[in-house]
Amino acid sequence: MTACLVIFQNHQYLANVEPLDRLYGGRFNTRRHVVPFYRGDRTDVLPAYENSFRFQGYFAQAARELLAIDCDHYIFIADDLILNPKISDETYRDFFRLERDGACFVPELIPFPSLDFRWDRADNALRWRLDEPGVEAAHQLPPVEEARKRFDALGVPHGSVSAAGVRRPLPRPPSTRRPFGLRRFAREAAEAGLANARLRAPDARSLPYPLVAGYSDVFVLSREAAPDFLHYCGVMSATDLHAEVAIPTAMVLTAPHLSVEADCPVRGRALWDDDVKMLDRYDRDLDQLLRDFPPEHLYLHPVKLSQWRSGDVR
Repeated sequence: MTACLVIFQNHQYLANVEPLDRLYGGRFNTRRHVVPFYRGDRTDVLPAYENSFRFQGYFAQAARELLAIDCDHYIFIADDLILNPKISDETYRDFFRLERDGACFVPELIPFPSLDFRWDRADNALRWRLDEPGVEAAHQLPPVEEARKRFDALGVPHGSVSAAGVRRPLPRPPSTRRPFGLRRFAREAAEAGLANARLRAPDARSLPYPLVAGYSDVFVLSREAAPDFLHYCGVMSATDLHAEVAIPTAMVLTAPHLSVEADCPVRGRALWDDDVKMLDRYDRDLDQLLRDFPPEHLYLHPVKLSQWRSGDVR
């Protein structure tokens, strides 16, 4: 089994290309970089033209070049996500639990009916329509009933967004009694109250199409699923669906078998807020991070290479 490592940048930072080639070159023989607005002459760097909130569109634009590569899987990672150093051409199937033919991987699947926190992407999903003006996409995805069957086959719930997923929190009163602050507070409180009142309507949280959400800075796509997956990514990009909904949804619609992190021998770690302090012990030295990479993690994200010394990384 062979894999093509596809490293994508949400925002152009060409200085990352060479360090990433050194980092992964000894582990993956085939690599491609997808970089917004790239105008250079490297054939392994593929240009993309899309809003970073819809970075699934990058992959659709690179589809012709990617599908021409002879490989069994495509491993997609963000340029600030560092894979466990033990993951390579020879080992990736075990790490991502790709045991069955055509199997794919996404870190998680968050069904909208069970969403238990306020998330702006839920608003985007509720507003999303395949009949977006100016885009003839209505017949470019599987029909709704067929999509529901795909969700059911993989055991992924679909239905209305939970109230917790879209309920707007009431704003905090201003710390001063200035008229401008009071007027703004009153306006925001009224808007939140009206929006929450509307949630009681029978169809206020109904999705127009079966959708699922999830972390999408790393995923593994099989060759079998690739043509339809890349096509669907393009359709969902053109119709303004956020990447963290589009990518998991396209995977459910196309993958014959699908693993998530809960199935894997080790789990990834997203370093948000105070979690990033765990990197302090590496003293911004990428070589040291790779030597002492925590073995219990599938990946670490984000690790901003522009802030790290890369030395003799291999």
